[in-house]
Amino acid sequence: MIGGRNLGGRLINLSLEGAKIGMSEPIGRSDKTGDLRIRIERGESERAAVVHATVVWERPNEEGFSSVVGVRFSDVSAEMKRVISALSLWE
Repeated sequence: MIGGRNLGGRLINLSLEGAKIGMSEPIGRSDKTGDLRIRIERGESERAAVVHATVVWERPNEEGFSSVVGVRFSDVSAEMKRVISALSLWE
């Protein structure tokens, strides 16, 4: 969720510190400084990671997406770190 908007994206790369995400639409300059809430899930049957993040960079029209963003996670709980770790092992 960005600035009250739900945007779709596809996870490209994931670590405990952040992620690279292909977006269905550009985030836009004004939303980059705000707090993002990101939900990462493999499917409905598995636990999702929900974390707060900040956009570090955005590149338009890359890798077949409207934009690709790099985000840094913040204030990640131990439980969410375990979920992210499990998700990052999946290919």
